[in-house]
Formats: sequence, C-alpha cells, structure tokens
Amino acid sequence: MEEIPFTGGNLNEMAASLLENFRTRCVDLYADAELLAELKRIRIEEKSYGYRLQANRTVDGHADRATAMVLAMLGAKRSPWRRTQTVIGELVLWP
Repeated sequence: MEEIPFTGGNLNEMAASLLENFRTRCVDLYADAELLAELKRIRIEEKSYGYRLQANRTVDGHADRATAMVLAMLGAKRSPWRRTQTVIGELVLWP
C-alpha cells in the first residue's frame, strides 16, 4: 500500500486517470445510486499545476465514494503487476 498525498502532481494524475479510464471505456459501473450521483457531481478544474477533480460538498457528503474509486484507479495504474501480465486468448498469466 502506498500513501497518495493530495499534492498538485497527484491531483493532476488522478484527474487524468479518471478521464482516461472513462474515455477508453475501461470502467464498468454497477448500479450504486450514491456512487453514480457523486460521479455526476465531479468537475475538472484547471490549476497552475494542471488539473484536479472537484466535487462540491452536499448534505450527502463530499464525493468520498468517487474519490475512493479514483484512488483505486490510480493505484491500479501505478501497480507493477499491471505492466507484467501476458494475455494468451482468454488466459491471463501473471509472473
């Protein structure tokens, strides 16, 4: 496990990761009404260091589920396992 502090570089990478995963259709969402509502509230803001995700706080919270999903995406992107898999037909081989 790796800590991901909310620094400019990490915030930019989180925004890029979310956009990349949705643009490439790598995300298959399940019917969680709260998560879907939070994802719909997320906006991309341009900052001096790049971009960041922004979701205004509501009575339901501050998009914690969506943030957790984005952190999981970033963790998967940074994972060394992601780059070392071999796919043969339907079989996925890990070292």
